[in-house]
Amino acid sequence: QSVPYKPEFYQPSPGMLCCCVASEEGEKVPEIPEIQQRSVLDTAEAKLVEKAIETAPAEIQKKVEKDAPPAPAFGSFSVVVPVKGFSSLGLELDHACELGPMIKEVSKTGAVHVFNELHPGTALKLFDVITSINGVKSNDASEMMADEKVEGDVALTVLRPRKVELSLSKTTSLGLKLNFGSASFGAVVGEVGKGLVSTWNTTHSGDAVGENDRIIEVNGTQHLGEDLLAAIQGVQKDSKFSLTVLKY
Repeated sequence: QSVPYKPEFYQPSPGMLCCCVASEEGEKVPEIPEIQQRSVLDTAEAKLVEKAIETAPAEIQKKVEKDAPPAPAFGSFSVVVPVKGFSSLGLELDHACELGPMIKEVSKTGAVHVFNELHPGTALKLFDVITSINGVKSNDASEMMADEKVEGDVALTVLRPRKVELSLSKTTSLGLKLNFGSASFGAVVGEVGKGLVSTWNTTHSGDAVGENDRIIEVNGTQHLGEDLLAAIQGVQKDSKFSLTVLKY
């Protein structure tokens, strides 16, 4: 009888690129929003955005002459975010992935939110991973950004994922090493060993799950960190189940 692969725990780096990171202790676990970004703002939000754009520094207003080519549906792209006049980029990040921090939330008071409204074609979204900041690998640049004193323009290289759905039958373990923190969105694949996922990969080479991909749903329900692991372990033997994976 095979022994289920026991995922290792991963504690995210304390360095943050954001202006509003709540403590994990005692915090209410938020519901994970869908990957799609809302396209329609309510009246109050619309007025807030209009005011932010009207009061944005002149440097930003001058850059709205023509938007850059739209970002790809998935894959890598780059943006330059003006931050002069703002206290921070306004990003809350998840550091469970070795590729770089993943965007968990965009604050309405930061530079990225205003950039998104002015450049919707290249707007940064939930689940985007920031792989470099000003040409420096983003995990190495976290300390540089954590003090929130950056001025001028910030060049970001971003990796956008695509969703892959796996339909499986629990005849054995997944064979995955998973990395996550208590407030991580899902869990990041650290290693693929022998098991259900490697078998699935052999017949789905174009969508094969690999290192740094992120599992966010079990049977269509989104989970954080340990809850996702518990949901997988709770699937009965020989039962059919599905996994939703963000492939980077």
